[in-house]
Amino acid sequence: MSDEEISKEERMHRDNRLKLLTIFEQVTDKVFDSFLKSQGIDDVKCCVCGNGKMGFPKRGRVNGDTYHLIPIKTQFLESDNEFSLANYKYRAICRHCGNEMYFNAYPVIKWAGILDKLGEESVSE
Repeated sequence: MSDEEISKEERMHRDNRLKLLTIFEQVTDKVFDSFLKSQGIDDVKCCVCGNGKMGFPKRGRVNGDTYHLIPIKTQFLESDNEFSLANYKYRAICRHCGNEMYFNAYPVIKWAGILDKLGEESVSE
């Protein structure tokens, strides 16, 4: 299917998915760790069992040297824009008891200045 055959809405949807992917690939474990430290959090501990060994799902880039955190999509009730960064969270999973906790992606991305670096104010509808 050529670009001419793809509707404007489909192109915008595809473009927004690519923008999100570009944004999310910037949140490496180092960026996330720096964000937490800037918020006064030196060690993420499980709120159920107190274990300090939390796992954060991540994926390696093509070169395999750098990993970025994998966000999960949730539905923020006040947002009707499925591409809103507020609809994405990073998961921390306790390696002892399996409890999960979440960090909203938007504050991390905003703190890291990723939107400014990419020249994006937001991902549009």
